[in-house]
Amino acid sequence: FRNIVYVAHPYGGNQENCHRVEYIMNQLAKAYPEYLFVSGITSFGYCYFDLDYQDGLDRCLWLLDHCDEVWVFGNYTDSKGCMAEIEFCQQHRIPYYFKSLEGE
Repeated sequence: FRNIVYVAHPYGGNQENCHRVEYIMNQLAKAYPEYLFVSGITSFGYCYFDLDYQDGLDRCLWLLDHCDEVWVFGNYTDSKGCMAEIEFCQQHRIPYYFKSLEGE
């Protein structure tokens, strides 16, 4: 793969947001087959209600730290998690880009 891309999107334990991220990642995988797309939501969403919020966020940031760049989708400004991920990128000089997808 050319790059590993972390897909950031609001979640908040909302299953609809999980479906949106799955849709986004499916579309991205088709459009950019040379990239590997990962998400904290698809990787750790199953334990959202069983972990302390910070523990869950730390898992997401660990995953993000192993990626080459971050693509941010959705209404990220209202998302504590997305804002923490963007701040992490800034602190660790990980490139991040604000994206949108038709149908998202």
